[in-house]
Amino acid sequence: MEEMNVDVLVVGTGAGALTAAITAHDHGGKVLVVEKTDMYGGTSATSGGGIWIPCNHLMAEHGETDTPEAALEYLKACIGDAVSEDRIARYVDQAPKMLKYMEDKTDVKFTATPYADYFPDLPGGKDGWRTLDPLPMSATKLKGEFLKMREPHEQTAFGGFTLTVNEAKKIITRAPGWSKIMSRLVFLYRIDIPFRMKTKRHRRLSLGNALVGRCLTSVFKRKIPVLLSTPFKSLITNDGRVVGAIISKDDKDVKVNTTRGVILAAGGFEANPEMRAKYLPHSSNPEWSATPGTNTGDAHKAASDIGANMTLMD
Repeated sequence: MEEMNVDVLVVGTGAGALTAAITAHDHGGKVLVVEKTDMYGGTSATSGGGIWIPCNHLMAEHGETDTPEAALEYLKACIGDAVSEDRIARYVDQAPKMLKYMEDKTDVKFTATPYADYFPDLPGGKDGWRTLDPLPMSATKLKGEFLKMREPHEQTAFGGFTLTVNEAKKIITRAPGWSKIMSRLVFLYRIDIPFRMKTKRHRRLSLGNALVGRCLTSVFKRKIPVLLSTPFKSLITNDGRVVGAIISKDDKDVKVNTTRGVILAAGGFEANPEMRAKYLPHSSNPEWSATPGTNTGDAHKAASDIGANMTLMD
């Protein structure tokens, strides 16, 4: 069997996976990313691309503030006792640092939005600015790789281009300036004939496509190898420690040896009828999910096979 040697293997090409690959590389690791389909981005690319980061540094641009205490209070009110307070507090502490690192060191950029917390009336809730929207980018930066990225399904206008959260809000509510925004987007899309000859999609990427596109741009700049059409099959352990994985490339098994571990960021199990019936008995039809039909729980099954502690599966 063919073998490869890396420090970190990352499974998946969504925003979490690519962020992990970037940071592992920046900390001196030799990284390999594998994606089982022939398309980049997974659910992240098809989504709205928003992320929820309390106490983020972008709030200040809008005269807003936040505190770790308020964020922790809000999350505890939402989650209850299902997750330990130490883990929640760790998220509140690390999430703003992650955001600052990505903004300072990579092409990933965001803007804070007046998008309220889902439950703003709960203790610690806010009426906006914790939710961040990825800044639009040009697909030109990705060259031909752009056509290998999953298409968005949120807020798509005329079947070709997407709107940011703030743009969509203004257009939907007919706020002052909405017609100017819409006219400009339509005009730029219509005159971009060279790009439309390749695809109906707009060269201007926003939402989840912008998030994944910016992550991919940063990955490619670092020359981190990303293998498409390369399914992850199983984990390899030694004395209870993960030391590698088996992947499939060109229908042949390849052993990937890792010195620092395997990061499983391969999405959920929403396209797996058996796992849905077991863990989500009240929502067992895969057709009810808007995510790509490729999230079949491969990472969950591989982790379970080696005895990993599987929690919150419902």
